[in-house]
Amino acid sequence: MPIRRPCIDCRQLTTSITRCPTCEGKRQAIRNASREHYKGDYPERARLVRETATHCWICGEGPRLDDPWTADHVFGPDDPTLAPAHRSCNSSRAASQRRD
Repeated sequence: MPIRRPCIDCRQLTTSITRCPTCEGKRQAIRNASREHYKGDYPERARLVRETATHCWICGEGPRLDDPWTADHVFGPDDPTLAPAHRSCNSSRAASQRRD
């Protein structure tokens, strides 16, 4: 017979490890809703940044063959924003930040 333990949220006895099925369902619904909120309109904003790019914010150069535009996260004084960058510039910037 499985061991019954109290749910960490409602204290109802359950055979699951941490939460009863009701509390686990509520928890998953909250997590899914927060993921959708976080995603927001990011795909549309990133597409717009890539399509309207004229120069790379990292190196300052214009378009390059075989080096497509990416939408790079730039953290300003208030909120992060997206800026156009060459894929190679964005990759080298990320690599240098990981070393620090």
